[in-house]
Amino acid sequence: MQPPAPLTRSIESSRGPIVLVGASVRAAAESARRAGFSPIAIDQFGDRETIAASHQWRPLREVRAAESSLHAFLGIPPEVAVAIVGGVEGGFGWLKLDQIRFRGADPDLFRRTDQPEFLTKLADLGGVDFPETCVRGMARPGWLIKQRSSCGGLGVRYFPALGDRILPDEDRRQILSSAYCQKIVHGPVCGASFISDGRRARLLGVCRLLKKRIGQLPFVFAGAIGPIGLATPIEKDLVRLGDAFVAMSGLSGPLNIDVIIR
Repeated sequence: MQPPAPLTRSIESSRGPIVLVGASVRAAAESARRAGFSPIAIDQFGDRETIAASHQWRPLREVRAAESSLHAFLGIPPEVAVAIVGGVEGGFGWLKLDQIRFRGADPDLFRRTDQPEFLTKLADLGGVDFPETCVRGMARPGWLIKQRSSCGGLGVRYFPALGDRILPDEDRRQILSSAYCQKIVHGPVCGASFISDGRRARLLGVCRLLKKRIGQLPFVFAGAIGPIGLATPIEKDLVRLGDAFVAMSGLSGPLNIDVIIR
């Protein structure tokens, strides 16, 4: 149940406020509060646990629609840092970047790491496989269409969609610039969590990701279970992949890489 209005309350903190932005920021808000911050939460849900951990909560839709800068909208000083703690559908182009100080990944890094070209290079540097991918031309029947700047499985579907009896005409088969086509790889999807010092990545654990079907979207994120145990060779592969990501991005702090373990 959503609260009737944005919540603001006083929470004692030793490290001041921090703005958290994502589809759901509950876990990040709880971690930030334990670390001594006063979290200002911006997400889609505003659930009970998020509100309990936050100094202030604002619905993501209102912030995205605001014409003023983020700090002016929230009524906070411009030096307060912003942390993007998860993807949102459509990306972060709506964030007005003037004078925003980001803690961790900024919108440009989110945009770059969402591109198949970046991921292909990452897989090569990390010594792991990457699915066959087409970024232009005709979509291939039996493959997946993936929308760029998407999250939570909301931008992933089969091509053609399951249940379609007739293959779409040529115009509908063209891969749009906002998407790409990728060969299906079967296996359990897992999320590997790391912490980085900007030079190396330390593997914290791996969870099995759950999915559910909503209409024509068969891969909608539905939670995670774990941590799960790993064979030593797979753990070494993931550590190498995490180090490769840090080398390519320079990111410090927490990060997550989704993989299929076969």
